[in-house]
Amino acid sequence: AVDGLLLPLQPDKTRLIEFIGDSYSTGYGIENCGPADHFTPETQNPSKTYAAILARYFDADYITLAHSGMGVIRNYNSKFPGWTMPLRYRMTFDMDSVLYPWVAAEHDIHPSLTVIMLGGNDFSCGVTPDFEEFKKGYWDLLLQIKANYGADYPILCVTKPLPALSDYVRRVVEESGMTDVYYFANSEAVWQMNETDLGADRHPNYNAHRKLAHTLIPYVSTITGWELTGKPIE
Repeated sequence: AVDGLLLPLQPDKTRLIEFIGDSYSTGYGIENCGPADHFTPETQNPSKTYAAILARYFDADYITLAHSGMGVIRNYNSKFPGWTMPLRYRMTFDMDSVLYPWVAAEHDIHPSLTVIMLGGNDFSCGVTPDFEEFKKGYWDLLLQIKANYGADYPILCVTKPLPALSDYVRRVVEESGMTDVYYFANSEAVWQMNETDLGADRHPNYNAHRKLAHTLIPYVSTITGWELTGKPIE
């Protein structure tokens, strides 16, 4: 037996944001003490990520499709070749793309915006991916999202503070010819690369995620037309 009360089911919010990402979006090591610490499950907290903070700021529900180590065409240190995010985005269940594919038209889910934060793992361990291959993989993901929600559906492509990645994603967006695809490049000026803003394995901690959310709020407001509330971010 369990003591407690059953809480009433909360109604769906009128706003919904879809996030696609890697370890940053999962909250990897977000509650660790500093960059010298290594990951443990106890310090992973998706509810403290930039994605969750953004959604709360705009009073929106959110969906996060994210895997630590996942890339656009190459995962961290080339692990699990072929299992990159453009393929996994098609799946209802994590490792099954055949029996249970995700078909948006068969479900009553209609986000207002998709935010993609991918690509850092493609550049991991000193490797620079071929741009044309990277572009093809990124376009695959963009086209899947557009097929799910419409040609005029907005997508915001965000990068980690890595100049080479930022240049790749900028070129991908500019060369895509797709409407309503936007681009935001993070720089190291957004959060500090020290104990103040870093958690496990040099991943951003909660403080850094709050800073990232602050930088993205105006972009999301402009893209969606949602008003700036001015309320504190938690």
